Amino acid sequence: MMAPQRMISVFLTVAVAAKALQMSKDGGGDLWNPLDYFSSSSEELLAGGDMKPYVHPEGNRSKPRMLLSSGCDAASGIMKHAHSILELHGIHTPKYEMHTLHDNVENLLNATDSRVLIEAGQGLDLGCDESCRAMIQAHKYYAGQNASLVFKAILGADQDAILSKSIMQIGTLIALTSRRNKLDQLVCMVRDCYEGYGVHDLGRPEQNGQESKICWKRRQMKPAGYKANLKVAKMQENMLNIDAKVESTIKSLKEMGYPWVEAVVSEELLDFEWNKAAAGPGVKAWSSLLAAWGVHPQADKIKAYLDTNAGTEKAPGSHKETIVNFAEVKEFLQNHPRFSFMLRE
Repeated sequence: MMAPQRMISVFLTVAVAAKALQMSKDGGGDLWNPLDYFSSSSEELLAGGDMKPYVHPEGNRSKPRMLLSSGCDAASGIMKHAHSILELHGIHTPKYEMHTLHDNVENLLNATDSRVLIEAGQGLDLGCDESCRAMIQAHKYYAGQNASLVFKAILGADQDAILSKSIMQIGTLIALTSRRNKLDQLVCMVRDCYEGYGVHDLGRPEQNGQESKICWKRRQMKPAGYKANLKVAKMQENMLNIDAKVESTIKSLKEMGYPWVEAVVSEELLDFEWNKAAAGPGVKAWSSLLAAWGVHPQADKIKAYLDTNAGTEKAPGSHKETIVNFAEVKEFLQNHPRFSFMLRE
C-alpha cells in the first residue's frame, strides 16, 4: 500500500500537471505538452531538479521569430535580452545560439538532428538561398522541441531571403528595429567597413591616423585609437537612405501579408542598460516588440527584468572618442537642427 506522504506527492503532481495543461491550451500553446515536465518521479518534481518551472505561454511557443535590423543598430544586444524576456513569457528559445539569416549552413544545422540540407526544389521560392533553407530546417527542428527559433536579418544584405515567401510560409513573426541616433549608426558602419543597400561613401576607418582594415574584428579586439573618418558631404544622404530602406521594407512586408510590421526604436529598448530611469519607457518599447512577435506582453515581468539589469553598462561616450573629424561633423550637425541632438561631446 502506498504511504500517505507518497500519495500526497503523486496527487500534487497530477493536479499541477492538469492545471499546466489547461493553461497551455488557454495560451494557444497546444503543441507544447507540460506533462513532459512531470515524467520524473514526484520527489524529483518537488525538488525541482533541472526542470524548467512552468510559465503560462503568452503566445505560440513554436513559431519562428525574426528580428529585422538595418545594420549597426544594436540588434545583437536586443537579441540577448529578447531571449530572456521571451522565456519570462513562457516562450522557450535556443538562447545560447545567435542565428542570422546570412549565417553559414553548417552553423545553422549544427544543433539539428540532420545535417543534410533540404533540397531547393521542395516548393521553396528562388529568394530562399542555402542559408534561408537551412534556417527553415533549423526552425522545424526547434519547433519539434516546442521552442521558438529567434533569428536576426539585415536589411539589404538579406533582402531576398527576408522577402522570401518560404520564410513567410513557415509562420514567421517579424519585429523590426531602427536606431534613432543615425550618427552612432554611421560611425559603427564605417568602423565595421559596412557596405550595403544604397549607403555609400560613408567614410573610412582609421587607427592612429592611418587607414585601417580591422573592420568587424574590432568588436573582439577593441583596438585603441580606432575611429571613423566620416564623409560629411554624404552624411545627410546616408542617414536618409537608412530610413528609406526601413520604410520600403515595411511596405513590402505589408504587401506580402505580414499582419503587423512597425519599427521599434533601438535606444528605447536598450537605454535601460546604462540609464536606470529608462527602464520605465523601456517597458513600452519591449511590449511593442513582443506584440509584433505574437506575444501578449506582461508589463510587470518586463519591468522586473529591466529593473534588475538596469545600470549595468557604461553610458555612451563622447563622439570625440570614435570620430576622427569630430569638429567637421559637429559643424555639420549644428547647421542641421534635425540631426543636432545626435552629437555627444
